[in-house]
Amino acid sequence: MMTNLHPILESTKFKFVLFLAAFLTLFYGYELDRRTNYPPQSVHSWRQADGAAQALNYYQNNLKFWKPGVLNVIANNHHTVGEFPIFYWLAAVLYKIFGVQEWVLKTIHLMVFFIGIYHLFKLTDALLENTVAALAIALLPFTTPVIAFYSLNYLPNVPALGLAFSGWYYFYKYVIHSKLKDWYICTAIFVLIGLLKPTILIAWVAIMVLYQIDVLRGSFFKNQPPIFQQKWKMLPSFFIVAIAVTAWRIWSEQYNVAANSKYFFLDTIMPIWDMDTLSRQTVTGWLRNYGLPIHAFTPTSLQILGIILLLNFILIKKQNKILFSILILNILGIGAVILLWYQQLMVHDYYYIEWMVVPISMLISLFYVFKQLNIKYLSAFMSVLMVGFLLKNAWHTKGEMFHRYDQNGDFYTAYNFSLFKTPELQQFFKGLGISERDTVLSVPDASPNVSLYWLRLRGFTNWNAGKYKQFTPYEGHITSYYVDEIIKNHGCKYLILSNLKCQEADTLRPYRKDLIGVFDSGVYVYRLKKGHP
Repeated sequence: MMTNLHPILESTKFKFVLFLAAFLTLFYGYELDRRTNYPPQSVHSWRQADGAAQALNYYQNNLKFWKPGVLNVIANNHHTVGEFPIFYWLAAVLYKIFGVQEWVLKTIHLMVFFIGIYHLFKLTDALLENTVAALAIALLPFTTPVIAFYSLNYLPNVPALGLAFSGWYYFYKYVIHSKLKDWYICTAIFVLIGLLKPTILIAWVAIMVLYQIDVLRGSFFKNQPPIFQQKWKMLPSFFIVAIAVTAWRIWSEQYNVAANSKYFFLDTIMPIWDMDTLSRQTVTGWLRNYGLPIHAFTPTSLQILGIILLLNFILIKKQNKILFSILILNILGIGAVILLWYQQLMVHDYYYIEWMVVPISMLISLFYVFKQLNIKYLSAFMSVLMVGFLLKNAWHTKGEMFHRYDQNGDFYTAYNFSLFKTPELQQFFKGLGISERDTVLSVPDASPNVSLYWLRLRGFTNWNAGKYKQFTPYEGHITSYYVDEIIKNHGCKYLILSNLKCQEADTLRPYRKDLIGVFDSGVYVYRLKKGHP
């Protein structure tokens, strides 16, 4: 009976169904199906809305790819750019078919991630010849809160990580079959990764260093068969990735300078050595006590990963040289990224996403050693433990996902839920004669795009206030000078006040004379005119 089942159990279709079933179990277990149409909200709604606003801007700007922007009138216009906007543009194309639906961009990002971890599953299964272990390792990223939360979201970080796994898969295919087609696909994937999130290029850097080691054929690799069979044909690929990333950086910087906006462009590192002792201790304490054990792995899970790393070094003589080299290079790469952007690690949980390449490398290397040891039942026993580890992390992630989306919780205290009623709001604005081309002032909102995206309108928020001519993030209060300037110089037509009890309401009292509509007893719309108040 088992003999008859074996071809089925080993078939690609069965393994895909198995992987899909496991993925969907986690997806529905986290209740992500209920959140496919959620607008930007909860943790880092600011950064989420920036991404969503870029897709909406493309839609409203007739899909002009080389005219990226947001909804906030950041400078003299709404033009600005950060990462390569291919997914935002693609979402806007689909908006033309389905209408502006939240699930469109979120599903694009989720699908890219899903394909990536499925490629990781295929890669790991081929290496380990252990489907259970491969399944658990490939799904491990999806059992961390930070990746589960941003997988169905508006940020490109998780899909970029998924692309890195796809890149690994095609690199593995090249190593096994020596087909340049696989190498070129690998190169193209890493070009896209570099355009989206350059820090995730650490996986490409590891391949590049491996190439150099293979060419030099040092003592460590002297008895190892050549990894790169067509060395000189492959060499241009490394320059192609570097040229593409550099060209995009130059173009985007020039675009932002022309638009008088550097909002998205983080053009400098924020390293640990530029911090004073107190700041460094604050970030370190936050990471140790809250960041890692809440957003990534529980303290127990972190200890287990530490043991796994230690075992890799204890068993170094049994290691596969290629896998172990990739592990070491990934550790060094992530270590460099952490040190170079250490100041950003407090609160910004999405900076931890690319770190996932290290636990994955650790597990693949260790399980490959278990396979080579060929000790009866060892791989099976460790696979069972790995599944238990996966389930433990998934349970933690489920609880954290509930916390992040608890509308009675910490992340929602300042929200006006009337703004979430997007279809009704659109009809309300249409009835008032307000179009998507009109410029508005949305208050209160300390972010550039959150409330504007909820409203589906362009304009200004508190973020622009204060020294707004310099267009730097400033969480000051609205002033009469600021309002007069945006009316006079930017044709701001409407004031949308979503909290009458906010501190700015009194400052805006002179501008609240021409009330033209109230939505859901919580959103007040006033007409602004030159010469106000």
